[in-house]
Amino acid sequence: MFFVSFILFLINFFITSSLSPILQKIGSKLDLIDRPDNRKINKRSLVRVGGISFIASFIISYIILVFFTKYNLIINNEYKNFFTISIIISLSSFLLGFADDLKSLSPIFRLFMQIIISAFVWICGIQINNIDISFLRLDIEFIQVSSLISFFLTIIWITGITNAINWIDGLDGLASSLVGVSSLSLGVLFMREGNIQEGLVLIGISGSCLGFLIFNRYPAKLIMGDGGSYFLGFNLGYLSILGGSSYLVYDSINVYTQKLHIFILIFLIPLFDMTYVILVRLSKGLSPFYPDNNHIHHRLMNIGLTHDKVVKFLTVANIVICIFSLIILF
Repeated sequence: MFFVSFILFLINFFITSSLSPILQKIGSKLDLIDRPDNRKINKRSLVRVGGISFIASFIISYIILVFFTKYNLIINNEYKNFFTISIIISLSSFLLGFADDLKSLSPIFRLFMQIIISAFVWICGIQINNIDISFLRLDIEFIQVSSLISFFLTIIWITGITNAINWIDGLDGLASSLVGVSSLSLGVLFMREGNIQEGLVLIGISGSCLGFLIFNRYPAKLIMGDGGSYFLGFNLGYLSILGGSSYLVYDSINVYTQKLHIFILIFLIPLFDMTYVILVRLSKGLSPFYPDNNHIHHRLMNIGLTHDKVVKFLTVANIVICIFSLIILF
């Protein structure tokens, strides 16, 4: 599996890094530009359709994984359904974000569509049903939730991760760096626990992020746009539920549980940023969607850090948190 995962990482890295300069030229000709305003830190006009490279590399990776599966290089009876669901989720989330890149959609409509896609994920059986709390050393090892609560938790989790990634994408290279590290960490974790297909997809996504970073790092030549951030967010959201589920032996019975505490740690920086910003807005009587300058990257720049140093600081912090999370489990 190491060979397959390494090849997928390299293929995704190569495809994304190769497509990015092409997309930059096409986006410039078609005027698909993200223009600066008073709230944005970036004061340069940038092509905002870099997310196309993510979906392209994902589809090619999908074809490669099907090939490996067909010739029994990877054996998993659930692969067919997994691939089909993954394609639907990835395409629908990307197209929603890409539509917003082309023609700005209202926040309410975007949230509504995110809920629809997340509900589809739940209907497909990718659900938060039993939350592992064995790490608390209590008398109970997991919390079982009803179908209704499971439905809402799953939607909140997936839409929360998606918007957290979207909102943290405020500096050149920040979102691609954070997601690159987090998806690689999750991929390694899932591969170790035997959730091969989820691990391979995440390692491929990590390769895409790092390939994209070549053109997205400060000063960026291209940004991923909402198409890219929605694609990444939805994949991290639903794969963390699917690949993070494991069997917990309870009263001699195997119970399928989710280790949400580990995923909260791995996604800590974007989740903290989103939660903090929402609470600040609500405390001021504003809408949670009201744009402002209260994000963590804004605040770090306000205390004197440069654009590049903020990205490096948050990336290193994310690496440390992810390593700590893996140590807990390993």
